[in-house]
Amino acid sequence: MASQIKVNEIIKQSGSSISIGESGDTINLAGSAYAAAGVNTPAFMARIGSDQGSVASGSFVKLNYDTEIFDSDGKYDTSNKRFTPTVAGKYFCTYAFRTLDELDDGEYAQGYFYKNGSAISPDMGFQRSYSPASNQVVTVANSMIIELDADDYVEIYMLHNEGTSITIDDKSSHFSAFKLIGA
Repeated sequence: MASQIKVNEIIKQSGSSISIGESGDTINLAGSAYAAAGVNTPAFMARIGSDQGSVASGSFVKLNYDTEIFDSDGKYDTSNKRFTPTVAGKYFCTYAFRTLDELDDGEYAQGYFYKNGSAISPDMGFQRSYSPASNQVVTVANSMIIELDADDYVEIYMLHNEGTSITIDDKSSHFSAFKLIGA
């Protein structure tokens, strides 16, 4: 039979933590007990550092999110503009970008999440925004939860149908991801 200890309060003797069990033990918390929240890392946010010009029409073009805003674990690589988590799990990923005033009525720009060099399912991994009139700014933004292995990587690509090359504005652009706790 297992032993029981019944107490009303446990207070640490010294230091800043209390240990229960040893490494590898399973601890069951009953009733309304709770564990401290985990951390959502790795996590990063990057932006386009300066306008990205000469984005060809009708071609998938990788966006240059080359300036880190933060990177908790050094998992975003600004040289190849990709996030490689090195920790398997489910990640909340998001991006946004804005064209300069080059798209005309009915023309569009769309963004794609790419995983390991291929577009994620077209009906889930892309977002399209249409220009409502001539010479308009178009903003494209999307987010999704992506399951990643430790060596998977995520990049952002875009496509447009202006007919000539356009420029992606460095303002209002971002690409970010963080690991979901418990996922």
